[in-house]
Amino acid sequence: MPITARYESLKDRVFVVTGGGQGLGRAYALELARQGAIPVVADLNDDKGEAVARGIRAANGKALTVATDVADEALIQAMGAAALKD
Repeated sequence: MPITARYESLKDRVFVVTGGGQGLGRAYALELARQGAIPVVADLNDDKGEAVARGIRAANGKALTVATDVADEALIQAMGAAALKD
């Protein structure tokens, strides 16, 4: 059954979605965008992450993509800085 609920409290809030370029992470990023949130699509595979973000933007949503390895502290710091900047 598709999710039809709308959560206005998510509108314009930024969420980091690790693994957002595929699978469950992609599903979360797309649903957050549908709810009006701004997902930061963080994925090891930058091409997949960008494809998800591009799809969100094409549907008039907002999204940011950042190539990230959650095992690398420097990349996590960079992802946080990018999310705060935009």
